[in-house]
Amino acid sequence: MNTCELVTGQARNESARGVTLQVEYTGDASFSTLVSFDVLSPSRLTISAADSTLNRIEDAAGHLLSSCTNGGATRYPYQSTRLKATAVLMLAQGLTTIEITNLVLFKVDALGVATVGDGSDWNLLLGRAAGTATVFLGTQNASSPQDAPSLRITVSDTPVRVQSMLSRVVTDVTWASSPASAYSYGTVVTVSVLVRQRLAAEGDSGRLFSRVVWSDGASEDVGVATASGLDEMRVVSGTPNVVVHEPQSNSDGVWKLGVAFAASTECVTSVQVNWTVCGSAMASASVPMYIDVPEVTNATIYSLISRLTAVDDDARLSPIGVPTSASLTLIVGFSDGSSKDMTADSRVSYSVDDDACALLDNARHVVAATARTAGCSEIVVLATVAVGSSRVTARLAIPLVYVDRITLEFVGYPSYNSHIKLTSLYEVECQSGVYQHAAPLVTARLTDGSSASVTSASRLASSNETVLTVSDFTRLVARVPGSSIVSARFGDKMTASSTLEVHPEAAAVNAVVWGIAEVTSGADQTLLQYFNHSTMTRVSVTFASMSGQLGSLSYHDLGADAFAGWVDISTMLSFSSSRPYAVSVDDVGTLTLKENSESTIEMEVRMACSPSTKMQTTVKANLLPLEQDVDAGAASGFQFQQDLDSNLLPIELRIRGISSVANLAITAFSVKVYGYDTRILTSKTAQGASFVSSGIFSGTESELDGVHDGAEGGLARVLGADAASTVSGGLVGLNVGTLTLAVVGSGVTLVDVEIENLEIFNTHTSTKFAELQYVGALAAVGYASVGIGRRSLAAEGVERPPPELGGYSGIRRRRQRRGLESSCDPCTALVWGDFNGDCNFLPSDISALQRMVLRRVPFASGEGTDPLETLDWTVAPVTSCASFIQLQANPTRDVMDFGVGDPRYLAPKVDSTDNEHLLAASVKKYRLLADMDASCTFSSFTGSTNQELLVVARVVGGDGQNTGTVGADPARTDVLAELRISPSANFFNVSVGALVHSRAPSSGYPASTYSGMGSDQIGILTRLAHRSDGDYELRLQPQDESNSVEFRYEIALMVETKASADVASTALRSKPWLGSSVLPYTNSGFTFRPVWGGGAQLGGGGSSFLAGRAVLTCASARHHMLRYSL
Repeated sequence: MNTCELVTGQARNESARGVTLQVEYTGDASFSTLVSFDVLSPSRLTISAADSTLNRIEDAAGHLLSSCTNGGATRYPYQSTRLKATAVLMLAQGLTTIEITNLVLFKVDALGVATVGDGSDWNLLLGRAAGTATVFLGTQNASSPQDAPSLRITVSDTPVRVQSMLSRVVTDVTWASSPASAYSYGTVVTVSVLVRQRLAAEGDSGRLFSRVVWSDGASEDVGVATASGLDEMRVVSGTPNVVVHEPQSNSDGVWKLGVAFAASTECVTSVQVNWTVCGSAMASASVPMYIDVPEVTNATIYSLISRLTAVDDDARLSPIGVPTSASLTLIVGFSDGSSKDMTADSRVSYSVDDDACALLDNARHVVAATARTAGCSEIVVLATVAVGSSRVTARLAIPLVYVDRITLEFVGYPSYNSHIKLTSLYEVECQSGVYQHAAPLVTARLTDGSSASVTSASRLASSNETVLTVSDFTRLVARVPGSSIVSARFGDKMTASSTLEVHPEAAAVNAVVWGIAEVTSGADQTLLQYFNHSTMTRVSVTFASMSGQLGSLSYHDLGADAFAGWVDISTMLSFSSSRPYAVSVDDVGTLTLKENSESTIEMEVRMACSPSTKMQTTVKANLLPLEQDVDAGAASGFQFQQDLDSNLLPIELRIRGISSVANLAITAFSVKVYGYDTRILTSKTAQGASFVSSGIFSGTESELDGVHDGAEGGLARVLGADAASTVSGGLVGLNVGTLTLAVVGSGVTLVDVEIENLEIFNTHTSTKFAELQYVGALAAVGYASVGIGRRSLAAEGVERPPPELGGYSGIRRRRQRRGLESSCDPCTALVWGDFNGDCNFLPSDISALQRMVLRRVPFASGEGTDPLETLDWTVAPVTSCASFIQLQANPTRDVMDFGVGDPRYLAPKVDSTDNEHLLAASVKKYRLLADMDASCTFSSFTGSTNQELLVVARVVGGDGQNTGTVGADPARTDVLAELRISPSANFFNVSVGALVHSRAPSSGYPASTYSGMGSDQIGILTRLAHRSDGDYELRLQPQDESNSVEFRYEIALMVETKASADVASTALRSKPWLGSSVLPYTNSGFTFRPVWGGGAQLGGGGSSFLAGRAVLTCASARHHMLRYSL
């Protein structure tokens, strides 16, 4: 919308306040906004000039000037003037005139007579030759409307000369009365400015402005735009206090006058300005200036260096680093309160009061100390400032310091023991022949009472290296009992020495600290890591305070590099875990997480030779998911934590894909939770089990009340499919929702988890990156310790099975993670729901179907061919069973809404409802209609010779459907048929199946017209009888004692699933093919629509059972007998 312009034409000649403009955008979505503004429309425009007659100029001697040229530029001998434009506006207070010069451009119709300048001189009109010219606005000219603003200008040869010239220096312009920051419509704004000259310091300057008054009374600014030889200014100063800056010497490009260096106060009258045109003198003027330079009142000399030392003293050496020289800074104060840095000013002189103590570098303003032998205690620097008649002197004294002596002491090692001074070392407990170490501390004492550690710059030596050796400047290593004198040297002259004793007795360890809390999470110390991941821990010990040691030494993190080759943590300490199969610990304290734990794990470290010195702590074990794994339960603390307020066990499920590779996303998953003791836990919804999606992953479903090892409620399944997903699960897994199992007993039970399916797609290439099927989870598996009524299991002595009996750890050892196997023949397996041809009905089939729906969008819009015919989306070749695989894309069994002649006529209607159906079927809430037939057959009733209706349906789905085709279980599946029969009948004979009267619509069954039935029709609801392995059947005929009536049938099929085989169990889901007029279908917007017997339906839509797209009529006895007699 950046090219949209709002233009007001000449016809829009009224002012208005608060005009509103509405802007709208309509595309994939609609947006609109309002813009409010004011319109100012002038009722009258006027052009004026300061001088409407431009006369020919003559010089100061009275000679008329002629044109002159230099370098292509011409100066014409006529006056110039400034143009102005004004407008009359109708504002709130009435008619108001405002200047609009800076909003317009000017144009002259006779360029030989006059011309308009450019740039900052856009409104400057310059005469060229005698004559008349008209000035217009912008692009207007003589052909513009008569009311267009214009100005008649005359250029005359009448002579005119300069009457007077005024020149002034201006340093700044300020508001005398400033305008408001925002303009209020209709108000008159009045402002004024103050032009000022203030020259109060060296370097201050101002611009020179000159104006002449002509003999005809006109005035004109001159000397602004000068040109060599054409129009020039010359400025001459008769005082050293003023400096003149020519236009070419400064960035402003104008004449400037300023205060000279070392200027003094003066009322200046000796600056002269001369104006010449074409080499002729035009006028001259004196420039008044007042230079008010303040007097020096004080000076301060300082240095950032607070002390110095002699060039030959050790105090100059690192790490003491006292400087031997210092830079000086001089700040001078003036009578007006200002100050200035005059360090390098030529009017300043520096000196020292004693040349034997220091050397002065005046060029760099640096003072340096001499040798220590001069015996000086300070350096005094003097700075004298002489400005005009003012003279002041500043003084700075810098102390001199020297090294007086050095001392040598010993402190504990490592460095965090440096606060403990010592003269004796001892053997380390439980480490025979291993002794404590010390660190040297060399300190330099300076003459001003200060001190500095110089250990790092000192040279150390041991008098008895058998007892004690020096390891660089940080460590003194005790080898055997005895004593040694340690000496230290710093710089050229300073030395010191001390004695250090090594004793044979051991220093007892008073305390052991194991830093498990540092590697665990939360106050409950949860070891939160990946399977088989090892975590190093820190162990510290504290020794008893021994003789010759002013405090208790401590050794932090015995596994650190500082103790390598010195203290052996594996022989000094002993580590143990109460559950090594969950969390193991090695001989140096490294923890390895192997599985989740339902109870706290006791961890202990003790001194190997002194078991009473120990530390005990507890941890909880909770695995994180590796890539392509699942985590279940709480993210910290115990994995499975029962709800304290109910008999429920919430289990959060987190799916982790692959996060180590960019652009990978989880597009399908299926997680099975099973293996628990159904006397303790159950997935029965009647007991309170549930699943609540997190909403983060689209398209999740759950199966509760599942059967495992013959026990209802022994299995739950959560799955999802989203081909558009962009989430990988990161490092801890994607929270897909919370599965809640009901607690029905007290005890400890294994909760096993299987990854039935995990599909990973590359979102950039839209290709499958990896897929898992039927793989045991690692992080999700664990034991749950629960109890009815929140009873304490520990008090009841409930324990988990020991690992040697093949419990959780046994399962862990048997698990082998594997990827998708491709050695299957989908055309042999013929698994219903297997759309991607991998011989399994899994969520990856649903994500494949979602991608197919998107691929078919162009075809559904009438472009190209049907991608469903390509068979290029399957894992294995499916040419020999193409129609079966294609059928899995359309479980709703309908066709597209296009009529005969359209290439899409009778093509399956594959859309989001098919995705939803397949997703619900994957958790057994829907069934799949594998096949159906409806026909007329011989009557099975005595006395009737009419044909009866035979409806057969093959319905599949249920336990075991993932890997094979399973007939629908009649205990959990009801198959109903809603019929329209014409003509109407009052009674029906049903030999197989049953009539269902209880669910008839209260207002009766609505009539159907699909097959051309007339108004004489009736609707009934029937239940098909299960024959075997998912085959359901209905045999029915209306009572016709005359055996002479032909009956037409339209059939809609409905399948209703139940969570339990319990007769009283309510339906989980209800699915019609293609529609129904009974509850609960009408609540979802369905109406009766036949899947069989609906006629040809040439306009499109309807059933994908092509044999059923016909009129189904069962003959009467007379027609039936005639047909067979023929």
